[in-house]
Amino acid sequence: MEKTKNSKPHILISREQEVRNLFRSKKYIEVITVVKKLQRMIDLTFLDYSYFNNKVVCLIYQGLSYVELGFYKEAYFVFNQISEKFAKLKQDKITLKNIIRYTIDKYQAKMAKEALDMLEEQFLLFYHSNYVNFLSNFAYICYKLEDYETAIIYYKKALYKRSKDIQLNLGIAQAQYYAHRKHFKFNLLNKIFYNHTPSDIKVQYKKTIEMFFRMETSFDTLLAIGKMYYFCEEYSTSLIFVQKALELAKDQPNARIHAYDWLSRIAFKTKHYEVAAEYYHQIISELINCSDYTPEVIHPKPNLYKMLEYLTQNKEQIRKHDVHYINKSIWGGIIAAVILESFEIYSNGQEGILFLTLMVMIVFIVSLCYINIYK
Repeated sequence: MEKTKNSKPHILISREQEVRNLFRSKKYIEVITVVKKLQRMIDLTFLDYSYFNNKVVCLIYQGLSYVELGFYKEAYFVFNQISEKFAKLKQDKITLKNIIRYTIDKYQAKMAKEALDMLEEQFLLFYHSNYVNFLSNFAYICYKLEDYETAIIYYKKALYKRSKDIQLNLGIAQAQYYAHRKHFKFNLLNKIFYNHTPSDIKVQYKKTIEMFFRMETSFDTLLAIGKMYYFCEEYSTSLIFVQKALELAKDQPNARIHAYDWLSRIAFKTKHYEVAAEYYHQIISELINCSDYTPEVIHPKPNLYKMLEYLTQNKEQIRKHDVHYINKSIWGGIIAAVILESFEIYSNGQEGILFLTLMVMIVFIVSLCYINIYK
């Protein structure tokens, strides 16, 4: 019930349109401010029966504005507010049905029926227009906060509604990929032994790739397939599809950003640090020069601050790589000297065997530490 006969639209309806227009104009601070002023009205439970969907739209745009500004915790709070409201209304729906079914008071039953009809109308509007949008964005916020398990739950709920959605399939794959790596984040063995994606998850990824292959060829599908092969750790195949996607994006600055993003990741993973650095420079340049970006796209736009951070990390890797070769030459000379000295000690008889063994052990231990540090 958005408008009664011979009356003006409720303020929530006009504010919803205002918030929508502000967001499209990228006035994210104004969106947050307008919705904050509506907070008392949003908190009024009885209005949920007539304007729940309008409230949800306002809150979603407020949450997405926080996301655009990098305030993911604040965005999580907003989306959690929607989740709690929705859970409360579902419980109210059960209560109203029980009143209608079991009450002997006809007037009370009639009032409950009217309230239930209003509530179901709001649920229908919410399910048809904003439910998947709410789930997918909540999942993305959880992903950015590194709460990968919760992100996977919300992605699965959204996929139940749109099983062939490219963005949702990529989202859950990426959350699964990083959830596994987070498990090994503070594991000392992970610094020595590379942790591979579990085989059962790879099987899911392959099924997703097969689904993407059945779709029409486009920049989005090619890049999506490239990403999925990246998650499968098949970097050479991933590179082919990302390059093919880039070929379709010659005149599309926004698309090029996403392609360069994944080319840089592949280069970094395959230890081509100089190449990765070049792509990071390309991404940063495109982010600065490209202003016609639309937030509601399949591939989320790389964050400028993160790209600068990755570029710094990459340069550190290049420095370490250079140091590695210098040290390798030095240690090569030391080992060669030890071998020559060993022959001389051995030729002097048994009295030099203990000293020789000690030298070999020291070289072996230091070499092992060196290999693990610069692996």
